[in-house]
This record gives sequence, structure tokens and C-alpha cells, in this order.
Amino acid sequence: MPQEASTMHKTVSVTHYEATRHSFCTQLATVEENALKVKDAMRHSSIKMTEKYYHGNVNIIRSTFEKRTATVTPIEQTKEKTPEKK
Repeated sequence: MPQEASTMHKTVSVTHYEATRHSFCTQLATVEENALKVKDAMRHSSIKMTEKYYHGNVNIIRSTFEKRTATVTPIEQTKEKTPEKK
């Protein structure tokens, strides 16, 4: 039996302060890839709370991954570039 529209969606009362704080944290998480910096800025007690604001933006995740892997050089490549001593 289908539910009536009034029982399908529950409304949540949010204060202006809470809405503004949530919006700010979401925007901060969009531009800052380091979740620990966002956690400290928002004064969250747990990183789990901060993770809620990282809405799975694939472009941010991909960009962060590419930045971090671009600086890693496999050991095999470093051996190839090292000149041999004569």
C-alpha cells in the first residue's frame, strides 16, 4: 500500500545559524582538500562529522589523487635515471 505524501517526507526545523554554518562548511570542503584543516576550522570534535560535508565531488577527489601521485616516483624509475659510476 503506497504511503501518503504527508508521511513520505519529514520536515526538519533548522535555525538560520545552523543553515549558515552548514553552507559555509560545505563551501570550505569544496575548496579545501585537507579534511583535517576543515575539521579544525569548524571545530568539529570528530573527523566523521567533517566527512559529511565532502559530498563525493569526483573532480575534487580526482584532483587530490592526481596531485599526490604526481609527486611519487617508483623505485624502478629512480634507478634508471641514476647515472652509473665509472
